[in-house]
Amino acid sequence: MGLAPFSILYYNTIEYGLMLSQTTGQDTAVRTVGCANGKLREDSKDYSHKDRNMADLQRTQSFAAQDNNPKVSEVLERVYGALTEKGYNPVNQMVGYIMSGDPTYITNYRGARSLISKVERDEIVEELIRVYIRTMKGR
Repeated sequence: MGLAPFSILYYNTIEYGLMLSQTTGQDTAVRTVGCANGKLREDSKDYSHKDRNMADLQRTQSFAAQDNNPKVSEVLERVYGALTEKGYNPVNQMVGYIMSGDPTYITNYRGARSLISKVERDEIVEELIRVYIRTMKGR
């Protein structure tokens, strides 16, 4: 008698994890194999058909990710304000950051450095060009 084939439930590229399920009759075995911190780990759990706490493995669950990234325009306004309050020339400091990618051009004051690191530099350039063109068309 052979084993029932495993079906892949998900593959997590961040932890390099793989979850497999195997159903035999009314019982389901779930096996997780992964690599965390350079160490291989393996977990197994058996679920009987009577286990009401297990999610139904036959249905696809949906996940709606929330966009926690602030708008580029908001980031630029807040970073500009923080640099101005600290007495820096905000235009020179932001240009230095955009050109070099070195976050030390941006002050830590009011979390400005952390905030600007949440947006890609090319997104900043795109926003600046978009606003510039919009302003020029309005003249």
